[in-house]
Amino acid sequence: MLPALWKATRDRLESAVAAAVRLTVAGLRRLVRVSFVKVAEMQRRGLVHLHVVIRVDGRDSSGDVVAAPGWAYGDLSADCLRVVVASVAVDAPDPAAVALLDSSGALPAAASPDGWAVRWGGQMDIRRIRLGSETDAVKVGNYLAKYLTKSVTDSGALDAPVRSPRQLARLGLRGHARRLVETCWRLGSDRAFTEALDCAADRPAGRTAGLIRWSHSYGFGGEWPTSWPAEPPGPATGSDVVWFSRVMRRSGGGLVSGSSLGA
Repeated sequence: MLPALWKATRDRLESAVAAAVRLTVAGLRRLVRVSFVKVAEMQRRGLVHLHVVIRVDGRDSSGDVVAAPGWAYGDLSADCLRVVVASVAVDAPDPAAVALLDSSGALPAAASPDGWAVRWGGQMDIRRIRLGSETDAVKVGNYLAKYLTKSVTDSGALDAPVRSPRQLARLGLRGHARRLVETCWRLGSDRAFTEALDCAADRPAGRTAGLIRWSHSYGFGGEWPTSWPAEPPGPATGSDVVWFSRVMRRSGGGLVSGSSLGA
């Protein structure tokens, strides 16, 4: 659900910035271009932590990238971002309401009547990046690269897909990590739940359920590094860049975990 939550956040951010300067979204896009690169970090507790660099450039009348207008600099983007991440959420199915599993105690006794709301954690760190300062491009690049090479577990046991429960038993995982992978296999084996999850995430169903296919990353099936838009961003001179980090959480069914930010 993280890709869906990030897309909703990105869309809402653009709308919030446009509203703040009394423009339509189409009008905003004619004046500025918002781009980003993000890296996902899987935390030990099983939550995905995002490290994101957001860049704002200006556009001239021909659409070419130029220096950002004065109103587009740091505070406006950061303030809008804080408002958006505090309120944005996407719907997800509650396994207790959908899955046809046995009564082993792994699921809540009562299902949430409206399903789950997947939203960001309770903490956020936003810092403005000024090229040539302490937070320059090299340091930011090194910062993101650190999480590109980080394993889900310290041992590296989950660096490759888990092909079967029997293979999982041979990996020697302990406690929480093993239970997370086992839960992916249990829920991923339930057709009713996987169909509901695919529908909520707006993705086509695969031959193998996503929770099973990505059980080695605790069910996270998004790309670890992502950039948007795909074309080169152009020269950095005059552009304004902010970064932020968030952790996805689930509310509505019980457990709600906040975030610990790593920027």
